[in-house]
Amino acid sequence: AVTYIDLTLGNKAMSEFTNVFRAIFNQHIFLIMSMLCLFLCFYSLSEFVSDKKDSSFIYYACSLFFIALYFYDLGSITLVFPYNLQRALARPCLPVSMNFMLLFLMKFMDKKYFKLFKKIILIVNPFVFLSFFLVYGKGTGTDTLFMIYLLPIFSVIVYGIAVTSKALKYNKEDMVPLFTGFIIGSALGVHDIICIILKYNPFMWLQGIS
Repeated sequence: AVTYIDLTLGNKAMSEFTNVFRAIFNQHIFLIMSMLCLFLCFYSLSEFVSDKKDSSFIYYACSLFFIALYFYDLGSITLVFPYNLQRALARPCLPVSMNFMLLFLMKFMDKKYFKLFKKIILIVNPFVFLSFFLVYGKGTGTDTLFMIYLLPIFSVIVYGIAVTSKALKYNKEDMVPLFTGFIIGSALGVHDIICIILKYNPFMWLQGIS
């Protein structure tokens, strides 16, 4: 009986210890990343104001703003809105953020199809939000829809690797950090995508770092 009590207490202590570390490496890190992305968002806006000839900064700022909202939802302990409403508002922020990242890359690389993609994405982004409200309050429907959007999200990551690696060959300025970021981000992002698809809850989600 004594051994049983000791084992139970030990398991409880270990469980609490694990939960504390999970909170640090998941919720807390997402809050930190949210604040960091928000700071970089305002910094990018200031760059745009100082140099309005380069409008790529505005799309980068939009990408950072929406990813900051997404990270805040993941890391926040308290709700700003009712649960279902906050989920419907926060979940689409990730695909919308990646859509703006695509526009940033195309504008920064001066791609000829930028204007076409800009029109498409400005139409698609409101639809992304609308689609999550169509499954409002349905947990399974929201999760399924989110997994569907993982495909275009990953496509943007692959595109980022492709265009930055090509630009590296021509020694385009600022390509090394961009290329490195996409390589590391894609590796960490794939980890989370696989976990989401398999419905596996890892010790730490890596999308904040990516």
